[in-house]
Amino acid sequence: MRRGLLLFLLGSIMTGLVAPAPASANRSRVKRFTKGVTIKDRLGHYVYNDLGFTDHTGKKVRLRHFFDGKRPVILTLNYYGCKTLCNVQLGQFTKSLKALEWKPGEKFRVVTISINPKETPADAREMRKNLLDVYGQQNLDWTFMVGKPAEIRRIANEVGFHYRYDLKTEQYIHVPAVFFLSSNGRLTRFLHGLKYSPRSMKFALIEASEGRIGTVTDRLYMSCFHFNPEDGTYSATAFGIMRLVGVSVALILGMVLILLWVMDRFVWRKGETS
Repeated sequence: MRRGLLLFLLGSIMTGLVAPAPASANRSRVKRFTKGVTIKDRLGHYVYNDLGFTDHTGKKVRLRHFFDGKRPVILTLNYYGCKTLCNVQLGQFTKSLKALEWKPGEKFRVVTISINPKETPADAREMRKNLLDVYGQQNLDWTFMVGKPAEIRRIANEVGFHYRYDLKTEQYIHVPAVFFLSSNGRLTRFLHGLKYSPRSMKFALIEASEGRIGTVTDRLYMSCFHFNPEDGTYSATAFGIMRLVGVSVALILGMVLILLWVMDRFVWRKGETS
């Protein structure tokens, strides 16, 4: 009995001493695996728009083609052969696009560039078809492109997208993100993660358009929210809500005063004629 208890206690102590090692080793492996994989804040930076790529139709295209001075651009960096992270991210992104009140091509444009220089226009074309099937419409202003290593690395660095290729898994390791650029190529916002709320997408587009898209009500509503870089979402602020309430009350009072003034003028004129 005593011997069994002693062995039990000894085993418990040894387990306590040894158990943390695998967790520490796992953290170390994860750290090595994701080393250099991050998103650097490049907000306000203008991308070099003379970079050349090949689109899903096989046409050679310069990046400046997408910056028309009128519409902002949403940029994603993925690769078409990825069956895990990129598929999930682009699928969720497509659903968020579908939930927006604007379609790609109307108020904004969408560009996806593969970070795998070995991929071809045929790969881009297949990915585009699959995602637009999810969207439910094939005729959209969403261009999928492939390119050479130098051009791919350059555009990635321009927006602060740092990734690497892992020889063991034969996969590109990267952080899932969506970048928003103004109509002249200035990086205004990026959303990271696998899901993007339609509200965050809309606000980011309004920011990228410098207020040219969206209604006055949209911009007033947006002023109540603050972007949280930690989770890549917009959250309501107490000050913003108070300001919105104050503006609403002022508008209502103004309308009431105008109505009373009109009624008073009507009564006054009616009294003069009688």
